[in-house]
Amino acid sequence: REMHHHQSKRPMWFVTAQKKKQKLSNSVPKKKDNKNDKTSLMNSILDPTNPLMTKPITTDNSLSIAVLSGHTAFILTGLAYATSDVLHLRLLAMGGISLSMLFQYYRPQPLSIPLRWNSLFLAVNVIMVTQLYLERKEAEEFMGEELEDLFTVGLFEKRGFGRLEFWRLFRMARREELESGFYIKRVGEEVNKLYIITKGSATIERNGLKLQSISTYDTCGELELISHIDDDDGTTTIASVNVVVDETMHTQPDNADNDSDSSDDDVVIGDVSSSSSSSGAIAYVWDFEELTTFLAKQPSVKNALLAYVSHEL
Repeated sequence: REMHHHQSKRPMWFVTAQKKKQKLSNSVPKKKDNKNDKTSLMNSILDPTNPLMTKPITTDNSLSIAVLSGHTAFILTGLAYATSDVLHLRLLAMGGISLSMLFQYYRPQPLSIPLRWNSLFLAVNVIMVTQLYLERKEAEEFMGEELEDLFTVGLFEKRGFGRLEFWRLFRMARREELESGFYIKRVGEEVNKLYIITKGSATIERNGLKLQSISTYDTCGELELISHIDDDDGTTTIASVNVVVDETMHTQPDNADNDSDSSDDDVVIGDVSSSSSSSGAIAYVWDFEELTTFLAKQPSVKNALLAYVSHEL
């Protein structure tokens, strides 16, 4: 009673101010707990019975977002089988796997076994896509004008080489400047190199007679390469080849008077019909042993290269 009596003695202006203060405090919204809200939202998304994913979106109640994801996953998988580009194939496969995981998760009972395996497959594809992207970026940045011309003007692109396969092949090649009079092939000797000429020309001759010319972007040694790849016994590949720098061979080759060698041809850089030296040639060169080992690990490069040299034949 004393407290009530004491409060009743407060001036009217004080009581009015207290009521306004209490009313104002009640009107200010309470600060939300963002952490709890985010947790609640995440739990809602991860709920397998989430109505956003499982609620039918058609009048016949046969299709939901989860079911639609399952159908789309099969469509993307089919498109992946239809594409010839490895990077596009893996990207489509990643999309198909991701959508199939949505279908497998948003069910009354999530399919745990497919979800776990698909998670592994998705991780593998992410790693491989990253590797392919970095290799393609490297090829785009470091191929250079000469290799770009060889890829397009040299018909590698037209004959089935992808940019990545082309870059992998030429990254391991040696670029060599061949002087005039340099013998690429010579009768009876082992052939162990593949040449692709990017500048200059070569002449096929027999007994000092010009039979045919090899021009820019042509190959030399492709027959022996195919024989070397197909040879399972490790037998050396023998053909009319020799790597020799000898200007006198232009008009008087050493094998001109050898009857056993007269049926085979030599390939010489430069013009054999003239005694003067030409400017030579530039070629990319691969050793057969290194190349076959590399091709065994790169089937896509092997198929593209064999298709290219077969076209040359």
